[in-house]
Amino acid sequence: MNLAEYFALARGNQLRLSEALDIPQANVSRYASGVNPIPVEHGAAIERATGGAVTRQELFPEKWASIWPELVLQAHIYGSITLMLAELRKQNTLLEVLAKQGDITVAARSTACADLCSVVRPATGAAASGLPG
Repeated sequence: MNLAEYFALARGNQLRLSEALDIPQANVSRYASGVNPIPVEHGAAIERATGGAVTRQELFPEKWASIWPELVLQAHIYGSITLMLAELRKQNTLLEVLAKQGDITVAARSTACADLCSVVRPATGAAASGLPG
């Protein structure tokens, strides 16, 4: 989402962002309209102030990776998780179809879903530490 789209979501977003950046509201308006480019130094603050609705990747699509290399790893991890979740959804759909056909019991389906979902759920407590439970 870009700044103009973000400002269209709710009245007062432009004022709140200008206050968060400690700059005049007119500057924020010029950034949103494209009259002035958004300064790179405002990228992280805009992302924080908008609660992630407007990201640095969206603000600076051509150069975000070179400005914020730490985001590259985050993007890679997010992409991997997104692919895993898509695969889990496909597996769940298959299990639902099999259950409707009577080829799989509800208990087996629930167990299979729990096994699949554990792939993306981080371990906590003793399991996370590797210690016996």
